[in-house]
Amino acid sequence: MYYYNLAESGKRLKDLRNEKGKAYTQEKVAEEVGISREYLNRLEAGKKGCSVDLLVIFAQYYDVTMDYIAYGKEERIHSISLSEKMDKLPADRRILAGKLINGILDNLL
Repeated sequence: MYYYNLAESGKRLKDLRNEKGKAYTQEKVAEEVGISREYLNRLEAGKKGCSVDLLVIFAQYYDVTMDYIAYGKEERIHSISLSEKMDKLPADRRILAGKLINGILDNLL
C-alpha cells in the first residue's frame, strides 16, 4: 500500500523541475501550469498538497504518472519519439507516413 507524504511528493516535484534544467525556474513552471510561484514553492517544500486536477497537469507537464508524483511509484511514462515510431514501420508504410506528415506540416506553415 502507498501513502501520500506531502514532503516526499514535494521533493519529487522539485526534483522533476530540476531534471528539466536550470531554465525551469519556479516562476517558469508556475506560469506554465497556471499557479503562483508561491504556491509552487509551498508544494515543493511539502507544506501544501494539490488538487487531483493539478496533479494531472504536473504529470503531463513532467511526463510521469500521477502515482509517481503522489506516491513515488517508480513507473515513469516513456514517450516514443516520432523517429522511433517511424523506424518500427515497414518501408512502404514509412514512405506513406512521411508523405502524410510532410503534407500536414506544409499546410501548417
